[in-house]
Amino acid sequence: MAASTNGDDPDQFEQLIANAFSRLGFEGQWIEGGDDTDVQMTQPEHSIVEVKARGNGMLQSPDGARIQGHQEARGADHAVVVASGFTPAAIDDANRVGLVLVTAERLAALVERTEQYGLLPESIADVLFEPGAFQDDRLDEVDDLLEDREAAAEQLVRC
Repeated sequence: MAASTNGDDPDQFEQLIANAFSRLGFEGQWIEGGDDTDVQMTQPEHSIVEVKARGNGMLQSPDGARIQGHQEARGADHAVVVASGFTPAAIDDANRVGLVLVTAERLAALVERTEQYGLLPESIADVLFEPGAFQDDRLDEVDDLLEDREAAAEQLVRC
């Protein structure tokens, strides 16, 4: 979380986000430097991730056109922006161009649920890559998925 507000060392935050997506079960890599995307995931979904550390905690604009350029250049199906927080204008911009916005805090919560319950990336991909802001309602969707899995496991044990 601290790295998301440290604009002096963006590489650290980018590497942490690449690691978070790896812990979610996605195959990907951190792309060092240059005018390119920060993280590219290839399996099970082809996606790019832009990582934005902001000292004030809020991303004003995701720069959707530039990110769409990275997405097209890499042939990715989805484009995700991770930052410590987003202004309403940033959320509007993301909705307009079909980007996914995820705060570092919510990504950490998703990693925690995945590691605790053994979720596969395929099972969370639809929720994670839905365009717009990944808010608490999406974590609720993941929790509903977990409850369904738990109920199915209990039923299986009873049989």
